[in-house]
Amino acid sequence: MKRGFTLLEVMISVAIMVLVVGVMYLLADSMDLASRTQEAQTTTLDNARMGMWFLVRELRGAGDNSFTNVFPGGTVTYRKATDLDGNGTPVDSGGNLELGTPRTLQVDTAGRLVLIDGATTRVITGGVAPNEDANGNGALDAGEDANNSGRLERGLWFERDGTGIRITVEAQRNPGPRTPVMITTITETVVPRN
Repeated sequence: MKRGFTLLEVMISVAIMVLVVGVMYLLADSMDLASRTQEAQTTTLDNARMGMWFLVRELRGAGDNSFTNVFPGGTVTYRKATDLDGNGTPVDSGGNLELGTPRTLQVDTAGRLVLIDGATTRVITGGVAPNEDANGNGALDAGEDANNSGRLERGLWFERDGTGIRITVEAQRNPGPRTPVMITTITETVVPRN
């Protein structure tokens, strides 16, 4: 006697297989999403740290009276202490701080933190969030939330804080279409040279 599967048994087997494959797909998709989110978080943290590390080091060497821009703002222009007379220190024989050429730190149109030193532009880090404060009022108004985070991001921001300058760097990355934009914000206060 030949024994086979009934149509009902085959349909139940196929239903179970579809269910198992569906669960496996959801697990794989969830793991992929978690991986992309973690990678985006790590990248934004690295970009913000790299930018802050450079900004702190750069502005600590700036002469406090050399800043030519008005605070607060997203761009800073300054002159760095430099040994101009070759005596081994950035102080001249009269005890005055020697300052080099003007340098500017800002975010370019591609979302990169750049240092402009004369005719040379150097990219420091990428992934900097855009300044969403289009009208400059310090508040997130309708139509200004470019990354849909619900808060005002400025990307790069400088403001006076007592004798120092408070620096804020905000890096962002979108891990995918079904996830929110990952944003990392780092703030530090730097006291320039006097």
